Amino acid sequence: MREYAERIKQEDVFIVAVIPATGEQIRRFLEVFGPYPFPVLGDPKGEVFRSWGHYRRFSLRKLPKMIASLWNKEMPLFPKNRKERALVIEALRTQDIHQQGGTWLLSPEGQVLWKHLDREPWDHPTLEEVLEKIRFR
Repeated sequence: MREYAERIKQEDVFIVAVIPATGEQIRRFLEVFGPYPFPVLGDPKGEVFRSWGHYRRFSLRKLPKMIASLWNKEMPLFPKNRKERALVIEALRTQDIHQQGGTWLLSPEGQVLWKHLDREPWDHPTLEEVLEKIRFR
């Protein structure tokens, strides 16, 4: 969503990222990867994720696919930049990397208008899918 933030803001929508990390981990992430054009909030115990229907997605059946993703050229797991790579490796050791991700559209009152629960780490809705849902809210 980072690369699409300006386009989504044109639709009068406010973006917030919630990740399974502590405030200190988020601070270091933003220090290394640069600022985000929207707030990044932490849910280190996964309470928000679980309350919204997310689950931990680890499965031995998915292990071969997860290993194959290590060599994904479009979105490599380990960045080439030394500082970025070190932070990713630390996150793999200290954060819940099996937490299922998702995209949610909420009304200003907090009502769920649409949701997409990622089936895999790379299963994100496209920008066009999100914009279509925003336009028909």
